[in-house]
Amino acid sequence: MADRAHASRRRPRLRPPRNARLLARRRLGRRTDRSRHRQGLGRLPKDHHAAPAQLHAHRRRRHAHHRRARLARGNRLRPLPEHACLYDEAGGILIAGDQVLPRISPNVSLGVTEPNADPLGEWFASIAKLKTLPADLLVLPGHGDPFAGLHTRLDAMDREHRERLNELAVFLAEPRRAVDCFGRLFRRAIGPDVLGMATGEALAHLRRLEVEGRATRETHDGVWWWRAA
Repeated sequence: MADRAHASRRRPRLRPPRNARLLARRRLGRRTDRSRHRQGLGRLPKDHHAAPAQLHAHRRRRHAHHRRARLARGNRLRPLPEHACLYDEAGGILIAGDQVLPRISPNVSLGVTEPNADPLGEWFASIAKLKTLPADLLVLPGHGDPFAGLHTRLDAMDREHRERLNELAVFLAEPRRAVDCFGRLFRRAIGPDVLGMATGEALAHLRRLEVEGRATRETHDGVWWWRAA
Protein backbone atom coordinates (compact mmCIF):
# COMPACT_ATOMS: atom_id res chain seq x y z
CA MET A 1 0.00 0.00 0.00
CA ALA A 2 2.89 2.36 0.84
CA ASP A 3 4.49 1.68 -2.55
CA ARG A 4 1.19 2.47 -4.32
CA ALA A 5 0.81 5.75 -2.42
CA HIS A 6 4.40 6.71 -3.23
CA ALA A 7 3.83 5.98 -6.91
CA SER A 8 0.69 8.11 -6.95
CA ARG A 9 2.57 11.05 -5.49
CA ARG A 10 5.16 10.80 -8.25
CA ARG A 11 2.56 10.60 -10.99
CA PRO A 12 2.86 13.69 -13.25
CA ARG A 13 0.08 16.24 -12.96
CA LEU A 14 -2.20 16.44 -15.96
CA ARG A 15 -2.89 19.86 -17.46
CA PRO A 16 -6.43 20.66 -18.62
CA PRO A 17 -7.00 20.57 -22.36
CA ARG A 18 -5.95 23.65 -24.30
CA ASN A 19 -9.54 24.52 -25.17
CA ALA A 20 -10.49 24.47 -21.50
CA ARG A 21 -7.67 26.85 -20.65
CA LEU A 22 -8.72 29.25 -23.39
CA LEU A 23 -12.32 29.14 -22.17
CA ALA A 24 -11.21 29.93 -18.64
CA ARG A 25 -9.24 32.93 -19.85
CA ARG A 26 -12.23 34.25 -21.78
CA ARG A 27 -14.48 33.88 -18.77
CA LEU A 28 -12.02 35.73 -16.56
CA GLY A 29 -11.68 38.46 -19.18
CA ARG A 30 -11.18 41.92 -17.76
CA ARG A 31 -10.90 40.57 -14.24
CA THR A 32 -7.63 38.87 -15.20
CA ASP A 33 -6.36 42.07 -16.78
CA ARG A 34 -7.18 44.07 -13.67
CA SER A 35 -5.43 41.60 -11.39
CA ARG A 36 -2.32 41.73 -13.55
CA HIS A 37 -2.39 45.50 -13.43
CA ARG A 38 -2.55 45.43 -9.63
CA GLN A 39 0.38 43.01 -9.47
CA GLY A 40 2.46 45.22 -11.72
CA LEU A 41 1.65 48.52 -10.01
CA GLY A 42 0.84 47.34 -6.51
CA ARG A 43 -0.64 49.29 -3.65
CA LEU A 44 1.17 52.24 -2.16
CA PRO A 45 2.37 51.76 1.43
CA LYS A 46 0.38 53.42 4.21
CA ASP A 47 3.41 55.35 5.42
CA HIS A 48 4.11 56.75 1.98
CA HIS A 49 5.65 60.20 2.22
CA ALA A 50 3.97 61.77 -0.82
CA ALA A 51 1.19 64.30 -0.34
CA PRO A 52 -2.22 62.73 0.53
CA ALA A 53 -3.94 64.54 -2.32
CA GLN A 54 -1.44 63.07 -4.75
CA LEU A 55 -1.96 59.58 -3.38
CA HIS A 56 -5.71 59.97 -3.73
CA ALA A 57 -5.32 61.04 -7.34
CA HIS A 58 -3.02 58.09 -7.95
CA ARG A 59 -5.63 55.64 -6.63
CA ARG A 60 -8.24 57.11 -8.96
CA ARG A 61 -5.89 56.62 -11.90
CA ARG A 62 -4.78 53.07 -11.11
CA HIS A 63 -7.19 51.31 -13.46
CA ALA A 64 -6.85 53.76 -16.32
CA HIS A 65 -5.20 51.49 -18.89
CA HIS A 66 -4.01 52.42 -22.40
CA ARG A 67 -2.46 55.72 -21.31
CA ARG A 68 -0.01 57.46 -23.55
CA ALA A 69 3.47 57.56 -22.06
CA ARG A 70 6.43 59.66 -23.09
CA LEU A 71 9.93 58.22 -23.08
CA ALA A 72 12.47 60.10 -21.00
CA ARG A 73 15.98 58.81 -21.53
CA GLY A 74 18.54 58.55 -18.78
CA ASN A 75 22.19 57.75 -19.18
CA ARG A 76 24.88 55.32 -18.19
CA LEU A 77 23.47 53.31 -15.33
CA ARG A 78 24.89 49.94 -14.40
CA PRO A 79 24.20 47.26 -15.61
CA LEU A 80 22.94 48.90 -18.84
CA PRO A 81 24.67 51.70 -20.76
CA GLU A 82 21.31 53.37 -21.50
CA HIS A 83 18.29 53.80 -19.28
CA ALA A 84 14.70 54.73 -20.11
CA CYS A 85 12.13 56.39 -17.86
CA LEU A 86 8.41 56.38 -18.69
CA TYR A 87 6.46 59.58 -18.12
CA ASP A 88 2.67 59.39 -17.88
CA GLU A 89 1.84 63.02 -18.57
CA ALA A 90 -1.92 62.64 -18.08
CA GLY A 91 -1.58 60.69 -14.86
CA GLY A 92 1.30 62.70 -13.40
CA ILE A 93 3.49 59.61 -12.91
CA LEU A 94 7.16 59.00 -13.69
CA ILE A 95 8.38 55.40 -13.80
CA ALA A 96 11.97 56.31 -13.01
CA GLY A 97 13.58 52.91 -12.57
CA ASP A 98 17.13 53.33 -11.27
CA GLN A 99 17.56 56.81 -12.70
CA VAL A 100 16.00 58.56 -9.68
CA LEU A 101 16.07 56.70 -6.36
CA PRO A 102 14.65 58.09 -3.10
CA ARG A 103 17.57 57.40 -0.74
CA ILE A 104 20.64 56.34 -2.72
CA SER A 105 22.23 57.40 -5.96
CA PRO A 106 22.37 55.02 -8.92
CA ASN A 107 25.66 53.43 -9.85
CA VAL A 108 27.23 55.44 -12.67
CA SER A 109 30.21 53.47 -13.96
CA LEU A 110 32.88 53.80 -16.60
CA GLY A 111 33.02 50.52 -18.52
CA VAL A 112 36.16 48.90 -19.88
CA THR A 113 34.65 48.82 -23.37
CA GLU A 114 34.46 52.65 -23.50
CA PRO A 115 37.45 53.92 -21.52
CA ASN A 116 37.19 57.42 -22.99
CA ALA A 117 33.46 57.87 -22.39
CA ASP A 118 32.10 60.35 -19.86
CA PRO A 119 29.24 58.54 -18.09
CA LEU A 120 29.07 60.92 -15.15
CA GLY A 121 28.87 63.92 -17.46
CA GLU A 122 26.04 62.24 -19.36
CA TRP A 123 24.31 61.50 -16.07
CA PHE A 124 24.50 65.16 -15.07
CA ALA A 125 22.96 66.02 -18.44
CA SER A 126 20.14 63.54 -17.85
CA ILE A 127 19.36 65.22 -14.53
CA ALA A 128 18.97 68.51 -16.38
CA LYS A 129 16.59 66.81 -18.84
CA LEU A 130 14.46 65.33 -16.08
CA LYS A 131 14.19 68.72 -14.38
CA THR A 132 12.17 69.90 -17.37
CA LEU A 133 9.38 67.58 -16.16
CA PRO A 134 6.82 68.86 -13.61
CA ALA A 135 8.07 68.93 -10.04
CA ASP A 136 4.91 67.39 -8.54
CA LEU A 137 5.08 64.00 -10.30
CA LEU A 138 4.60 60.78 -8.38
CA VAL A 139 7.92 58.98 -8.89
CA LEU A 140 8.00 55.17 -9.04
CA PRO A 141 11.65 54.16 -8.48
CA GLY A 142 13.33 50.84 -9.17
CA HIS A 143 14.25 50.52 -5.48
CA GLY A 144 12.41 51.90 -2.46
CA ASP A 145 8.96 53.39 -2.05
CA PRO A 146 7.18 55.76 -4.46
CA PHE A 147 7.83 59.37 -3.57
CA ALA A 148 7.07 62.98 -4.45
CA GLY A 149 9.52 65.86 -4.86
CA LEU A 150 11.27 64.97 -8.12
CA HIS A 151 13.21 68.23 -8.47
CA THR A 152 14.34 68.19 -4.85
CA ARG A 153 15.73 64.70 -5.24
CA LEU A 154 17.42 65.53 -8.55
CA ASP A 155 19.08 68.58 -7.01
CA ALA A 156 20.30 66.50 -4.06
CA MET A 157 21.86 63.83 -6.27
CA ASP A 158 23.50 66.42 -8.51
CA ARG A 159 24.92 68.30 -5.53
CA GLU A 160 26.21 65.14 -3.85
CA HIS A 161 28.19 63.99 -6.87
CA ARG A 162 29.62 67.43 -7.56
CA GLU A 163 30.80 67.66 -3.94
CA ARG A 164 32.48 64.28 -4.34
CA LEU A 165 34.21 65.53 -7.47
CA ASN A 166 35.56 68.54 -5.58
CA GLU A 167 36.85 66.37 -2.73
CA LEU A 168 38.43 63.98 -5.21
CA ALA A 169 40.19 66.81 -7.04
CA VAL A 170 41.89 67.85 -3.77
CA PHE A 171 42.78 64.22 -3.01
CA LEU A 172 44.63 63.98 -6.34
CA ALA A 173 47.41 66.24 -5.13
CA GLU A 174 49.40 63.01 -5.29
CA PRO A 175 49.01 60.32 -7.99
CA ARG A 176 46.16 57.93 -7.20
CA ARG A 177 44.62 54.80 -8.68
CA ALA A 178 40.87 54.24 -8.80
CA VAL A 179 40.97 51.92 -5.77
CA ASP A 180 42.82 54.58 -3.78
CA CYS A 181 39.80 56.86 -4.14
CA PHE A 182 37.21 54.60 -2.51
CA GLY A 183 37.53 56.31 0.87
CA ARG A 184 36.73 59.70 -0.68
CA LEU A 185 33.74 58.50 -2.67
CA PHE A 186 31.98 55.96 -0.46
CA ARG A 187 30.83 56.02 3.15
CA ARG A 188 31.34 52.31 3.76
CA ALA A 189 34.07 49.75 3.30
CA ILE A 190 34.17 48.16 -0.14
CA GLY A 191 34.12 44.37 -0.09
CA PRO A 192 34.59 41.85 -2.88
CA ASP A 193 30.84 41.74 -3.58
CA VAL A 194 30.72 45.38 -4.74
CA LEU A 195 34.32 45.86 -5.85
CA GLY A 196 33.42 45.94 -9.54
CA MET A 197 30.66 48.53 -9.11
CA ALA A 198 32.83 50.68 -6.83
CA THR A 199 35.73 50.58 -9.29
CA GLY A 200 33.46 51.56 -12.18
CA GLU A 201 32.02 54.48 -10.24
CA ALA A 202 35.44 55.68 -9.12
CA LEU A 203 36.64 55.55 -12.72
CA ALA A 204 33.59 57.56 -13.83
CA HIS A 205 34.42 60.33 -11.33
CA LEU A 206 38.09 60.37 -12.26
CA ARG A 207 37.23 60.48 -15.94
CA ARG A 208 34.86 63.38 -15.31
CA LEU A 209 37.67 65.35 -13.63
CA GLU A 210 39.81 64.57 -16.64
CA VAL A 211 37.14 65.88 -19.04
CA GLU A 212 36.76 69.05 -16.95
CA GLY A 213 40.51 69.61 -17.13
CA ARG A 214 41.02 69.16 -13.39
CA ALA A 215 42.97 65.89 -13.58
CA THR A 216 45.38 64.09 -15.88
CA ARG A 217 45.79 60.36 -16.43
CA GLU A 218 48.98 58.42 -16.96
CA THR A 219 49.59 54.71 -17.49
CA HIS A 220 52.41 52.90 -15.67
CA ASP A 221 52.87 49.15 -16.05
CA GLY A 222 49.32 48.86 -17.40
CA VAL A 223 47.75 50.72 -14.46
CA TRP A 224 45.95 54.07 -14.71
CA TRP A 225 47.09 56.81 -12.33
CA TRP A 226 45.43 60.22 -11.92
CA ARG A 227 46.72 63.41 -10.43
CA ALA A 228 45.41 66.97 -10.20
CA ALA A 229 46.09 69.07 -13.28
